[in-house]
Amino acid sequence: MDQDNNKIDLMIYFDRFYRSFRRLAKYSLLIIVLSIAAFEAKEIVLFQTTYTSKATFIPSQDQEDIYNYKDNQSNKNGTLVATFNELLNSKQMRNIIRNTLDVQSVPATYTTKVVEGTNIVELSVTSSDPKDALNVANCIINNYSDLTSDVMSDVSITLLDAPTEAKNPDALPNYMNAGLKGLLVGLIISIIMTFLSSLVRRTILTSKDVRELLDLETIAKIPYVPDAKKRERRGYQLTLDNPGISNEFRHAFHNVEIKLEHGLKKDNKKVIMFTSTVPEEGKTLTSVNSALSLANKGYKVALIDCDLRNPSIASILKHPNATQKTVVDCLLCIQNNDCNT
Repeated sequence: MDQDNNKIDLMIYFDRFYRSFRRLAKYSLLIIVLSIAAFEAKEIVLFQTTYTSKATFIPSQDQEDIYNYKDNQSNKNGTLVATFNELLNSKQMRNIIRNTLDVQSVPATYTTKVVEGTNIVELSVTSSDPKDALNVANCIINNYSDLTSDVMSDVSITLLDAPTEAKNPDALPNYMNAGLKGLLVGLIISIIMTFLSSLVRRTILTSKDVRELLDLETIAKIPYVPDAKKRERRGYQLTLDNPGISNEFRHAFHNVEIKLEHGLKKDNKKVIMFTSTVPEEGKTLTSVNSALSLANKGYKVALIDCDLRNPSIASILKHPNATQKTVVDCLLCIQNNDCNT
């Protein structure tokens, strides 16, 4: 029994989420569009096109040790390369670059990396201008001795690949990737918004909700008819005198008629009012079909449309000469099938 209850509760939450999704669909779509636009704008405004100039070289103190990295020379060369690498990335080297190029700040960023298992150093200089990247790379290659002479004696480099000016940028703006990121973020925000709305919104979906939230009892459930508005525009009315109405729909109003009849007799009442909090919740449909059901049972029924600003009963009953006055009496003769007004 507990497992069954859990399944029912899960379906209720799913139904609440689906209803919230339908209600907030246009806002979710707007959020997704704005998210995609934001990521695309970010890609356009903030993307920086960069160019990289590279060089590879081998630092050494002894020419015969340039290519002899293994065996007993490995520790020695490894220490030399590490020290040389630190000097190239030091503040002193940046000062040398500024003074040599006569600039206030280094117009590029550069990194050095030792190729694993070798004493080869890779120098990468990146800048928004390919000429600046090349100038900084050449400045490092040509002026390294000014820095190492005070720290390391007899250090030289053997240039394997000289720096060249980059012809193509490192990367181009990826608008497709930005759009997909915006779509994903928009979907996540929409799902979270819909989920929170389904949790906090107190919507009546079941008879249990009616008892708990309104302290009332449900007398019947009217089945939902898909595309009811489209059918009405084509002249198809959801009234019990329409032969195309489903048996489930008829049976629901049969239950309504039984409960209303029982309640009227029990409390000795003769007036029933149908109302709701907002438009288009089914007041007209329920009142007309309830009146038809009681009239077909033999009761004399007067159906009065109290919505003076937007009366709708006349349009549903579809009588050619119907007016607000004649609608009051039009159901009195339904039981005799002789209504010609």
